[in-house]
Amino acid sequence: MATLSSLLTEISSLSDSSERIARVSELLIGAPYKEHPLIGSSTEEEQFVFSLEEFDCVTYAETCLALAFSANEAMFEENLRLLRYKKGEVTWLTRNHYMSEWIAQNSENGFITRTKLSANPIYIDKELSCLSNYPTCHAHIEMCTPSEFQPEHIHNGDIVLFGSTKPDLDVFHLGILIRQDNDLLLRHASKSLGGVCEELLSHFLARNEVSGLILVRPAKKR
Repeated sequence: MATLSSLLTEISSLSDSSERIARVSELLIGAPYKEHPLIGSSTEEEQFVFSLEEFDCVTYAETCLALAFSANEAMFEENLRLLRYKKGEVTWLTRNHYMSEWIAQNSENGFITRTKLSANPIYIDKELSCLSNYPTCHAHIEMCTPSEFQPEHIHNGDIVLFGSTKPDLDVFHLGILIRQDNDLLLRHASKSLGGVCEELLSHFLARNEVSGLILVRPAKKR
């Protein structure tokens, strides 16, 4: 079983954040899926928790990102708080529940940058309201079509987010991309496949209907 110390040691010789994410995401393959891994709700006090043993798709990506920007365990916990919560304030209302919020906050925090793949992107406006007792959020979402996701445009460690076809939800899933020859591999915590796994991106897209794809790239440094 991976420990925080062993994971940090494993990536300590890598200086590039994308390489660090690519390596640590590989080390966590095989961890089981856990639905609703966080503690807190509109009626239950939020607690800051993390696990290296089980994940959902968001906590898997957050854990890999936090490790990529950390030299020690204290930095990891601080980075994970900043990735998950607005200004690192641990409450249910300040958690980045919608991925549009997550992208905006973590672009501002310096963890990620938006990557434009299309000269003719898709723009979708939505009122995000599927989460009970959480304020409705307006999202102006820029996406591209799957056909524009070519391996030559992708860096190892990039994060892909899959646009939802539901009118009140922006993103339904996300994962980490790895280039393999002329294909793209998707590393993600999959409920249907039972845990953290690696598969061809094309296989995931064949099983799932998406409104578009969003790509973000780990920043070089924070």
